[in-house]
Formats: sequence, structure tokens, C-alpha cells
Amino acid sequence: MAWGGDGNRSAGRAWRWRAITALVLVLALVITGYLTRQGGGRLDEISRQMESWLRPAQVIFSYSLIWVQNGVDAVAHWRQVVQENQRLRRTVEQMSLQIAQLQQAAGENQSLRSLLSLRAQVPWQTVAATVIGRSPRHWNREVIIDQGAEAGLRTDMPVISGRGVVGRITAVGDGYSRVQLLTDPGTAIGGLIERTGDLVLVEGSSSGDRLRVRSLTPTPRFREKDTIVTSGLGGIYPKGLPIGTIEKVEPNQYGLASVADVIPAADFGRLEYLLVLTHPILPPVSLP
Repeated sequence: MAWGGDGNRSAGRAWRWRAITALVLVLALVITGYLTRQGGGRLDEISRQMESWLRPAQVIFSYSLIWVQNGVDAVAHWRQVVQENQRLRRTVEQMSLQIAQLQQAAGENQSLRSLLSLRAQVPWQTVAATVIGRSPRHWNREVIIDQGAEAGLRTDMPVISGRGVVGRITAVGDGYSRVQLLTDPGTAIGGLIERTGDLVLVEGSSSGDRLRVRSLTPTPRFREKDTIVTSGLGGIYPKGLPIGTIEKVEPNQYGLASVADVIPAADFGRLEYLLVLTHPILPPVSLP
């Protein structure tokens, strides 16, 4: 009996749902027919009402779409900017390298031109050489060049750069030679004050980037900015090679200039291309 009662109740519930569904459909048909008979005005009013309800959501949705699109565009633009920056950075690095190479080539060209210009002024046979070694412990005392006995070099031959005297050869080997620099404290060379013709003695100094000059006359007459050239005395350096310019004068107890600091004519910090003076060029002998 219980089972039969449950079945009746289930059948009753199913019938009620069918009735409700049919009623909703009938009401929808009635409302639709009514609105149709009333014309489009009622439908328009409902549409406007629905539109007013949905407008805020539409605005929010539209702005959300715009924001998303702007974000996508910004990301794409950022990627383009990053790629462009990387390309420009590579271009700048390449141009910087090219500029450095051009500056180095220009500096080498200028050094060679100065060397050739000074060579033309010195009536000596020369051998071109390149600095291939320099000890950090003896930076201001010695360099090694790439020419040696096979090029006819011997000890005590003078060495110059395109700007002036560098030093003299102290040792010769196969394919190399050692050059004692003018800035070595153990170096001394006879000089001449170009303005007055006074003889002076130029020595290396412990500072490494300056020379010292001492007067060889009882009444020295040198002063700041005086140019000093080789005197030609001593049997090593020919006369007239640039040595340096007087920078600072130290007067003695009598107020006379006796010692001074000299700025070397040669750039001892950047020695690269040098000339070794092997022997003087003798003028042709004219026969009677």
C-alpha cells in the first residue's frame, strides 16, 4: 500500500509541473499577443527600459575592452622599443669600435708623419723599429725594439721618435735591441739652450716623466719655456735634435738659474714607432 501511495504522489507532482508549464506558455502567448495588438510602442518602451538597465554594464564592458586592447598594444609597443634599443645599442657599440680604430689609425698616422718629418731633417742613415717590449719595473728606463744585429745595429746608436730624442742602444741581439731611455736616472746627455747657445747637461730623473737640466757655464741664462736641443758633443747624438722644454727653474744661492725641470720632447708614455740613427750621410765630394 505504501508503494502505491508513493506512486500516486509522484504522478500528482508530475501533473502539477505540466500544468504550471502549460500556464506559463499560455501567459507568454497572451502577453505577446497583447503587446502585438498594442503596436511597437510598448515594445519600444520595454527595449528602452532594458537598455537603460544594461547601459552601465555595457559602458563597463566597453571600457574593459578598451583597457585590454590598450594593454595589448602597450606590450607590443614595449617589445618593439626593446628590440629597437637592442639594435641601436649594437649599432652604437659597432660605431664606437670603428671610431676607436679610426682614432688609433689617425694617431699612428700622425706618429709616422712626425717620424718621417724629423727623419728628413737629420742627415743620417736610419733603421725603422717598433717597440715590442717594456718592463713595468723599468718603464721609464728601457724599451725593447724589433731590430737587432741583422739590421746593422750596434750599441750607443741614438734612437729618436717623431718628436725628439728617446735614448741610445745599450744591447743588441738577433732580432731585438735594448734602448736606454733618456728618462733613466742614470742617463746624461749634452744639450744646448736654443735661445742663448749655452751648454747644459740634461739628466734623467726619478720622477720618470721629467728631465733635469744643469748649467755648464758660470753664469747660466736659461729660463722657463726655453727649448733644449742636443749639442752634438759626446760622440753619440748629432746636433740639433729636440730634447725638451724647460718647465721650472730653481735658482741657486746667488739668484742665478742653475737647475731646472724639463718636459721631454718625446712622449715616453706612448713609444711605438722609432728610428735608429746608424751613421751620418756624408756630403758628396766634388772633384776639381
